[in-house]
Amino acid sequence: MNKKLKSYMIRALCALLIISSFPIGVNTSYAAGPISATELGSHDFSPPAGVYYPFASDPLLYIGGSSSSGVGLLHAFAQYNIPASGFPSSGNKAVLSLTVSGLTNTNDATYPPILQVWQYVGSTPFNPYGNDWPSSMSSLSSNPNYVLLDTINSSSIQVGATLQFDVDAAVKAKAGSNVQFLLTGPASSSMPSTDNRIEVTVAPQLVEIAGAAPASASTSTVSASPTTVTANGTASSTINVTVKDASNNLLSGKTVTLTKGSSNSVISPSSQVTNASGVATFTVTNTKAEQSTYTASVAADAVTITQTASVTFQPGPVSAGQSTVTASPTTLTANNTSSSTITVTLKDINSNPIPAQDVTLSQGGGSSTISPTLSTTNASGVATFTVRNTKAEAVTYTASANGVSLTNTPTVTFQAGGLNASTSTITASKANVIANNTDNATITVTLRDINNNPVGSQAVTLMQGSGSSSITATQGTTNASGVATFTVKSTKAETVTYSASAGDTTVATTASVTFQPGAVTASQSTLSVSKNSVFADGSDSSTVTVTLNDANGNAVSGKSVTLSQGSGSSTINPSTAVTTNASGQAIFTVTNVKAETVTYTATDATDSLTVTQTGAVTFVPGAVDAAASTVAASKANVIANNVDSATITVTLRDAGNNAISNRSVTLSQGSGSSTITTTPGTTDANGVATFTVKSTKAEGITYTATAGGVTVTATTGVTFQPGSVSASVSKVEASKANVSADNVDTSIIMVTLTDSNGNPIGGKSITLAQGSGSSTISPSTAVMTNASGQVAFTVTSTKAETVTYTATDATDSITITQTASVTFDPGAVDANLSTISTSKANVAADNTDTATITVHLKDISGNAISGKNVTLSQGSGSSTITATQGTTDVSGVATFTVKSTKAEAVTYTAVSSSVTLAATTGVTFQPGAVSASASKVVVSKANVSADGTDSSTVTVTLNDINSNPISGKNVTLSQGSGSSAITPSTAVVTNAGGQAVFTVTNNKAETVTYTATNTTDSMTITQTGAITFDPGAVNSALSTVTVSKTTVAADNTDSATVTVTIRDSQGNPISNKNVTLSQGSGSSTITPQAGVMTDGNGVATFTLTSTKAESVTYTAIADSVTLSLHPVPVTFTPGAADGTTSQITVSKASVSANGSDFSTISVTVKDIHGNVIAGRNVTLQQGSGSSLISPAQATTNVDGVASFTATNTKTENVVYTATVVNDSVLLSHVANVNFLSANAYLNGLDISSGSLIPVFLPMEINYVANVTDDVYQITFTPTAADSHATIRINETAVQSGLASTPISLVTGSNTITVEVLAADGKTRQRYTIVVMREPNKDARLKALSGLPKALTPAFDSAVTKYTVHVANHVEQYEVQAELQNELSNLTVTGAVYDSSINAYVTNLQVGTNTIQLNVTAQDGVTEANYIIEVIRTSVQDEVRRALNNLTIGYTGDDTWEFVTRDLLLTNTQDDLPVVWNTSKPDIVESNGTVTRPASQESAVILTASIEYLNVKMSRTFLIVVKPQGLSVVSSGVTRNVPIRIGTSNTDVEQTPITRKELSDGNKIDKVIATTSQLSNALQSAVTNNESNVRVVATDIPTDPADEVTIDVPASSYDPLAGVVDLTLETDYAHIMLDKSTLSQLNTAGQSLFFRFVPIRQASQITQVKEQALADPLVKQAASTGTASQIGTPMTIETNYSSYNTTLLFPASKLNLPTGSVSQQAAYAADLYVYIQHSDGEIALQRGTVQYDANGQIEGIAITINKFSTFTILHVQPANSSSGGGSGSDGGNAGGGSTSPASTPTPGTKPSTPEETPTPAQPGASGEHASYIQGYPDGTFRPSQTTTRTELASMLWRVMLENGSQPDPSVSGSYSDVAQSHWAYEAIRQLHSKQIMLGITTDQFVPNRALTRAEFAVLAVRWQQLTTDGSGETSFTDITNHWAAPSIAVLVQKGIVKGYTDGTFRPNDGVTRAELVTMMNRLLKRGPLTGVTTPTWKDVSSTHWAFADIEEASQSHHYNVLPSGAEQWINN
Repeated sequence: MNKKLKSYMIRALCALLIISSFPIGVNTSYAAGPISATELGSHDFSPPAGVYYPFASDPLLYIGGSSSSGVGLLHAFAQYNIPASGFPSSGNKAVLSLTVSGLTNTNDATYPPILQVWQYVGSTPFNPYGNDWPSSMSSLSSNPNYVLLDTINSSSIQVGATLQFDVDAAVKAKAGSNVQFLLTGPASSSMPSTDNRIEVTVAPQLVEIAGAAPASASTSTVSASPTTVTANGTASSTINVTVKDASNNLLSGKTVTLTKGSSNSVISPSSQVTNASGVATFTVTNTKAEQSTYTASVAADAVTITQTASVTFQPGPVSAGQSTVTASPTTLTANNTSSSTITVTLKDINSNPIPAQDVTLSQGGGSSTISPTLSTTNASGVATFTVRNTKAEAVTYTASANGVSLTNTPTVTFQAGGLNASTSTITASKANVIANNTDNATITVTLRDINNNPVGSQAVTLMQGSGSSSITATQGTTNASGVATFTVKSTKAETVTYSASAGDTTVATTASVTFQPGAVTASQSTLSVSKNSVFADGSDSSTVTVTLNDANGNAVSGKSVTLSQGSGSSTINPSTAVTTNASGQAIFTVTNVKAETVTYTATDATDSLTVTQTGAVTFVPGAVDAAASTVAASKANVIANNVDSATITVTLRDAGNNAISNRSVTLSQGSGSSTITTTPGTTDANGVATFTVKSTKAEGITYTATAGGVTVTATTGVTFQPGSVSASVSKVEASKANVSADNVDTSIIMVTLTDSNGNPIGGKSITLAQGSGSSTISPSTAVMTNASGQVAFTVTSTKAETVTYTATDATDSITITQTASVTFDPGAVDANLSTISTSKANVAADNTDTATITVHLKDISGNAISGKNVTLSQGSGSSTITATQGTTDVSGVATFTVKSTKAEAVTYTAVSSSVTLAATTGVTFQPGAVSASASKVVVSKANVSADGTDSSTVTVTLNDINSNPISGKNVTLSQGSGSSAITPSTAVVTNAGGQAVFTVTNNKAETVTYTATNTTDSMTITQTGAITFDPGAVNSALSTVTVSKTTVAADNTDSATVTVTIRDSQGNPISNKNVTLSQGSGSSTITPQAGVMTDGNGVATFTLTSTKAESVTYTAIADSVTLSLHPVPVTFTPGAADGTTSQITVSKASVSANGSDFSTISVTVKDIHGNVIAGRNVTLQQGSGSSLISPAQATTNVDGVASFTATNTKTENVVYTATVVNDSVLLSHVANVNFLSANAYLNGLDISSGSLIPVFLPMEINYVANVTDDVYQITFTPTAADSHATIRINETAVQSGLASTPISLVTGSNTITVEVLAADGKTRQRYTIVVMREPNKDARLKALSGLPKALTPAFDSAVTKYTVHVANHVEQYEVQAELQNELSNLTVTGAVYDSSINAYVTNLQVGTNTIQLNVTAQDGVTEANYIIEVIRTSVQDEVRRALNNLTIGYTGDDTWEFVTRDLLLTNTQDDLPVVWNTSKPDIVESNGTVTRPASQESAVILTASIEYLNVKMSRTFLIVVKPQGLSVVSSGVTRNVPIRIGTSNTDVEQTPITRKELSDGNKIDKVIATTSQLSNALQSAVTNNESNVRVVATDIPTDPADEVTIDVPASSYDPLAGVVDLTLETDYAHIMLDKSTLSQLNTAGQSLFFRFVPIRQASQITQVKEQALADPLVKQAASTGTASQIGTPMTIETNYSSYNTTLLFPASKLNLPTGSVSQQAAYAADLYVYIQHSDGEIALQRGTVQYDANGQIEGIAITINKFSTFTILHVQPANSSSGGGSGSDGGNAGGGSTSPASTPTPGTKPSTPEETPTPAQPGASGEHASYIQGYPDGTFRPSQTTTRTELASMLWRVMLENGSQPDPSVSGSYSDVAQSHWAYEAIRQLHSKQIMLGITTDQFVPNRALTRAEFAVLAVRWQQLTTDGSGETSFTDITNHWAAPSIAVLVQKGIVKGYTDGTFRPNDGVTRAELVTMMNRLLKRGPLTGVTTPTWKDVSSTHWAFADIEEASQSHHYNVLPSGAEQWINN
């Protein structure tokens, strides 16, 4: 078309012009007559979005279709404003008049000319400029927003014809508003091949014509022919609509629309114009079988014809493919009771169900019963059949109907019947089997159903109750004969009862097999002790339990067992054989009075078999005894030079004098300040702990030892003596450095003589010299130092000078380095003679001009005083004082500079040394010129009322640049354009404050700026002052409120404007006032809501809109003044009816379809905002419903409600819709009324077991059914006659056609009720069925429970044995049991019934408590036994288990080796209290609070203790707290490391290593050994006969970790404990835990945490190395040889202690030399491990060389019981003497040797002096008593230094044995040996006999180490020995020694000898081995030979002093051998 050539620019311009005038005056009044369109135009779909052509700019309408590219359909749009009244006139109707101007190609037969008028009724107005245009006629006709009003067909459409379209109803409905029409033409396609359009050039108008009678809804008719049609989409029915008026006249030219309700049918056409006979004809087709009801309406008259026409669309012939046949279920039991329903659904080709068709069902070769033989389909096309069978088979069913066989053929599988417990069997091939896991029996299970038929393909489970046999399914699923077989064997001796089950059925019979134990096996039998450690008091005991087992660990009873103890001396009770009980156990009790470790061995005397396992009990000594323990010092006097030292030896003993090992000892010194070093601080095997003391302070110190809270009674003293005078350390000091030179004031010169450590030295002569000084020194002669090393001199002078004093120690001719100086100063300042002056009197106050103040200080004699601080003050002055020289110079002068910015007169005063000078001086600071910028103009009030009275003061202040006020200046004030009054108006002179003051008032509201001028200096002040003169208060009367209109549509769009004008009392507008608008209870929207500020004219405006129809009165409030005189009323009126907000409701949703019951349907008409609308006509439609609606039309009341009633005689659900006729609005809301049926009968009732008697009939309501006893439950399947009825069986809802929930049956009569409630909710029918059940054979429990802890496993009626573990505090256990069948009988043994709690209660003993429940079924034959074993834990086990379960909670991603946050420490575990202790409370508190150290990490041991019923156990945890700022950068698994067994390098398991990389660059590797990993490794070890499991935590050579942690949870190593050893290997050290230690740790519940930290930093290695090499232990081991550090030192930390652990350092880290193994072994033999324990203890251990299986060196090993820092040292001692050293490896004290001897190695005897023979003749016999004792732990501690107390005790013991008698009259004479001391009697008696004396007359110093010199003197004195010669020796270190004579005697007697270096070392300590060797020689005893069993566990037979120690330790009989030694005979 040509329009497409028009410019888009012109179109857009035209569109804008039209839009600017659209819509036109809505409120214009119209007279009856033509109405022109307010908007008119046509539209095409030209790209891109279509174009609209307004008629005003382009007066041509195109209607139809266009062939132009993209144009498509052409529609026209017209909008008219309808007056509220008067159009059309009464009796007339409105029509749209249109004249056809042209036709183009309208001869298209497919699309003949047609014109249709549609009303647009959308919720929002149609926008012709937008995208609202429908793109096709189909989219238009289906869109509910368009209502077809009228149609004119081709015969009337001619060029020049004026056509009139009936739009009367639409126009009348839109009175007072807009009506919008769409004009459409031929229904062309969107792009016809040729143009097909109608052209209009004259604008269509609305005109009124004489009104024809409207169509009548009641007289018009609708009919269908035929009324029944096949639903095939082709067959059709014709619908004829005859339109008549109320007088039954036919109406032609009416456009009729036909609707179909919810039907799927197709109507053609959708609308039609009645012909001359008033008939409009339509054709309807359908593909869906249904009844369709058609409704006709004449839109132009707003009439829906009452009569409707119905057409029934029937289904077509049966379709074999669309029809279906299904079976449910498809699998069922062939018991002739269970059935499957075959459902046949007949459908035609369009899937319409076909009712009333006969269907037959056939089954081929099947033998099932089909019922019925013939079935007829129901309304849903469904026919059903029931099939049952007695034969197990698969049957395929075929359905036929009307000669058509359906394609679907379902198959139903009938299976054999259910398993029957009574007919099934279980048997065993033999009753007795040896429990060796080889011998076996076959268990055969045969499954049968109730008819004894074998049941195949059933999975069978074979159960054994509590049995532990191995069951192997030979055939676990039954074969065709119903047989399943199993093989059973066992390693446990027991009788096992086997039961079988399949599914939920347990075979009634059982089979038993007895597994018998084999012969006793020594290796599998066990021996255990209840306590490993027992006090050796003859009372405390341990229980030894011997358990005899066969090879598989089965207990063997009835055997005689004896218990032996080797060399032990304990008491075994009973001492005779014990017969093993049913558990294979024989129990013995052992006690002892001797401290020793006894190993017990058990023998099966019956079979002469010794049990492999032994048990050890250590009888330990008691607590530390204060009196028996000793403390001794190696020497009494030590030089206080921090080098010389004494050794303090503490020996701990119990009350029986047994040495106590492994006890931590603390040594205290009172107020002493010496340095105490532990070497070590824990007692060794001899109970000895040693300390080294040294000091730099000269003092006497008494040392006291404490262990385990016990303070040892004995003490020892050491006197630290000062050294020689030190010139550099001695002091010379003056008491006063400055003294007045007045010959009265003095200074004391104190001279203090000290040694190099500051210790004072008395008794020295001191002189004092003063060089050139002229002072007086008193005394002038030498003075002796007192006890404090001090002497004092007094000095005075009359001359002011400085004198230096020098002191000299005249005694030693030493001049003290330090000197003292004294300055003699002039006198005090004199106030009168001192002066002060100024350089000038007047200074400008400009902070630049200055004056100098000079102060001259003099004393009373007028002497200048120098060096004095002078302070210059200025009173209230504010000048700046600067000290040019604030301290007087040599002339006594101090000077100051003063300046100021303030104009003032200042007086200056000087002060020195608290003396204020009498003289003062003054300076006057004068102001400068006036400053315009510094001067000020200030107003008193910035806002003043413009009333001519209110005023503000303007103050002008003239200042200089420094703000000093300037007086006497003339000032004027001006105001620019202001009109205020200024008073005075002339100039004002500034006062003393520099101020001129003015007053201003005004009558005009304005802002005035005031400017001041200094007219004296013609200067305008920079600062100005502004005052605002404000209007008055709001005046309500003069203010106004107006509104633009009083009536507004409540559409939230239409609005009114409220204008508020605020004025004061003078009528002046008030700006900037907040005005708010209120509306009372109104709900309109006021914009803005928060209020408006008035503008410059005092005006505030508001806009009013609303969505609620109401009248609102508005009131304005301004500045808290309510303008109540000016209320503004506005009325908001509702809008047009809205289909969305309007509502339709029903009074009853369900109504009986009886024609009388009704529901009220209410239609509430609202506008779009929910405002109700009165006076609207409403009609109600029901779609396809057939209910009766009354009335046909209703008018809404004041609440907007129109009401209707609906009744029905048809059962159906009706959907109601409503139309607001006035507005032609169809409500979107619908309402449903369900008209329900009253049918309450069943069509069928099926029972799951048995049969109904009689056969079910709907009208029969009482039935009986019989079932067998094995039917415990039953279900019913009811089928309702009406599918809408509801069914309840025994008050439980059941769905029609589905089975009910199972109903439990009791034996005998069971009444079941089936109640049917009709769909109407009123009509009911009840059916009653009595089910008779046979007596039961059920011996099951329904429920079984226990309290306070549940059964294990959870209850199952098929499980008959349960176990419960309860805590020790549980003293009672309750069992509640419920029978599966209440007619069964329950008896209980082992518990008593308590009716108050309905439970069986048993009082629990510790151990196993058995409760047996016997259930007897109602038949009296069937039984079942349930057994509950309640195991009550012992207190020990409960505490141990709680500890085992205890864990530490970590915050975030912390773990034990990396702790940065607080720990979560529980206070209870398993209901037991937990107490936490911490080794470092400053790092980790006992509540878990963590304080991170600042720089160094800290390892902390946390100990958790649980105490319950006097049983206390503890468990320790290791944590490492990292320093502040350290964090984890990354963490993840980096690799796996192996777990191996034995010496193999083959991995049996692998465990991952997690590496943490820290922010400081360090790396932590973590290994966790899990239970499964170690269990698997254990299995491999046992299988391969290996005794060791190894966790090998290898490192990455190129990226080693900085620390390695290994976790071994208790649960992980539990399987290993007592079975194999566990080794944890790292590159630097291996930890080896033997199986016994593992058992001990496991018993203690310890999880193991190990941390390996190699020390790699050079500085740390140096520190460790230097400490080790400097340690006396190392020096002693090296003697005069060398020691060097090798390898990498390592810190190893763990959470346990006191458990023996082997630590191996691998050969790869030992720097072994190259060469042979023997050469390497010789090197390794000199390797020691220096140990720095974390508790401060230092130890040195010689390593034991370890070899691998190939004879190669594996490393060196040591045994430890706590972990620390380990440093490996290579010690090469020089050749040491065997003549009496105290070396730990066997230096002997028997005397010296002239030939050098190598350092002895353990196990070899060193070179000794020639032994002194026993004087008796060979062959003589005799008896010797022991004179020395060991320690309670069975040790002798041969290398421990002997104390003076020990020697005294030993001497006195020997003397008593030799006949000495104690003297009771002697008294103790030593203050340090209390009467309660364990050796008090021996010391007292030896003192009285003058054999052993004290260190002083008052102190014995009992715990001091015995020296070699002391022993020599004591031996000579005791034995009264004399020298045979000169009494001289050649020893170089005893010249002038006090013990030299005695030493010479012992050397001559051969008792002792010196060392190879020519020394005797008289001050060295004597070891216990050395002592007994010398004592034996002194007593002419031994050595004792022939002793085969060592008395002491730490003195083996290879020890160098073994024979001498045995001689001293055993009371024995002997024979003298030819060598002179003694041969042991017996004790």
